[in-house]
Amino acid sequence: MRRDQIRKALLALTVAAALAVTGCGPSILNEESTAAEETQQEQEEVAIQDVESSAAPESEAAVTESAQEEAAPAAEVSEEEPAAEEPAEEAAAEDKAEPKGGPALSVEIGSTCLSEYDEESYVQLCSVTYSTAMLSGGDEARYPALQNTLESKNEKARRNAESVFETLKSDVKTYEDPADEYFMAYSDEMKYSVIRADDKIFSLGGTCWTFTGGAHGTSGFTSLNLDPETGRELSVRDIAADPVALMDKMKEILAEKYPGLEANLVDSADMVSEGIADLTAWTMGYDCFTMWFGPGQLGAYAEGSQVVSVPFAGNEALFNEKYLSIPDSYGFDLVERYADLDVDGDGDLEHLELSPEAAEEGIGNIGDMKVSLDGNTVTEEDLDAFDFTPYIAHTGGKTYLYIEYSFIDDYSETTVYDLTGGTPVSTCRTRFREYVRYDQETQTGFRYAFTDPEYGVFGIRSDVLGTGTAYAYIHAGEDGVPTVDDGIYLVRNVPESPMTLKRDIEGDAVDPATMEVTGKIQLPAGLGVDPYRTDLETFVEITTEDGNLVRFEYTPGFPNYVNGIDTQEVFDNIMYAG
Repeated sequence: MRRDQIRKALLALTVAAALAVTGCGPSILNEESTAAEETQQEQEEVAIQDVESSAAPESEAAVTESAQEEAAPAAEVSEEEPAAEEPAEEAAAEDKAEPKGGPALSVEIGSTCLSEYDEESYVQLCSVTYSTAMLSGGDEARYPALQNTLESKNEKARRNAESVFETLKSDVKTYEDPADEYFMAYSDEMKYSVIRADDKIFSLGGTCWTFTGGAHGTSGFTSLNLDPETGRELSVRDIAADPVALMDKMKEILAEKYPGLEANLVDSADMVSEGIADLTAWTMGYDCFTMWFGPGQLGAYAEGSQVVSVPFAGNEALFNEKYLSIPDSYGFDLVERYADLDVDGDGDLEHLELSPEAAEEGIGNIGDMKVSLDGNTVTEEDLDAFDFTPYIAHTGGKTYLYIEYSFIDDYSETTVYDLTGGTPVSTCRTRFREYVRYDQETQTGFRYAFTDPEYGVFGIRSDVLGTGTAYAYIHAGEDGVPTVDDGIYLVRNVPESPMTLKRDIEGDAVDPATMEVTGKIQLPAGLGVDPYRTDLETFVEITTEDGNLVRFEYTPGFPNYVNGIDTQEVFDNIMYAG
């Protein structure tokens, strides 16, 4: 199984990386392994690069231009893509010999924010926020052309975002007074969501928002559709067996959902021949082809957005057969807060919509959350949450909705709903969330999208040796509940700065090759250490700057203890939040 192979590789390389550190630097979970330079470990590095390597600065840019260029996200790809760098022959051969357990691609979605504040009042003047999408988990080596295309787009988008940021800074200082009680910061935002990421197509959908003064801002959609093997940007002609007939079908469904607006579209043949279809945001999911029309694109701005999905079932002749091959298990994000999907496998699309309602009390933005599936609505009340991230997992013939909420003190919880029966049914509330890492240098947060319900990287807030994230490899278990197979978590704490021992202490020496205890070891005060692994209940392991892997007995709580001693009496520079 893929997760077993990667877990084994992670263990081998992460321990090697930790023990290779000559000084006590940042946490080993973000430290690039010097052992990765050794030939015998190259394959392990490829397998787990998503969680071990510190290559985040290479992913600092966005996948696409800012929201101001949303109308033409696809126009210049072929001219700007660099030639794909071929992996080493031996690495490629081994990669092909040990395929992943499924077709899902491992994807990191990142968000970078540029902000400007008034020097006197510290009121925010403007900001530009843009997304990142990069392959990880070894898929960057399996699909080098796709990775190169993403990197090329990232760099172009980074330059564009910086240019837009400079323009906003100039304009807001020219035309606005931050002391005005009605002042609103100028902003340019784009957020990507993974719609489908497998060996057939890499499809992202995005929302855009721009505000530069006036009565209201401007919102819309963008998209990116790439061929995984070649990295080439796909057009409607590529995914459709009959693109004109597909546009006809789309307009037919548009007329049913939004009567009269279909008249604002040109003839279907012209939509294809003149490239209008490709200038409109479109995505390929696992159940359907979707076109996304922003406010004002088809009708009056006040009429809002129009989202039109053409199901695969019953329309197979319209599509290239390649894209109709669907895996048994898959996961994807919701674009903003809605999706058309087949929750029960009958071929019909159900419409899922989330409606957050403002909090009347408390400090959060969200009080209640309504979850509606074809009009069947349930409400989760009194959340007091600041934000939410929704995504879907389909596995074992069932479809689950995950809504991840963020609260004060960076605390998160996720509610899981079973959608299969046609009415959302809450199955659990869990502390798990998609794993997120933050790169301080690029001011970018990266989350690992849950593209494969059989294998994901999830995190949980932890107070083991300080407040941070303990993360593990999970799968969607019974009722969609995130399940850790072996109960082992890797520890990544905040801040990522050196910890040292305040006192002498004895621990169990652990063999990195077997992870078995080999005997006792005495550690002196002043020794630099990093947290490594834990089961959250009975033990915690550390790596030391002199190359040892050591295990302590662990007792949770506040304070928590190692070997019966308060952790704050044992470790210097240990910090807790909340």
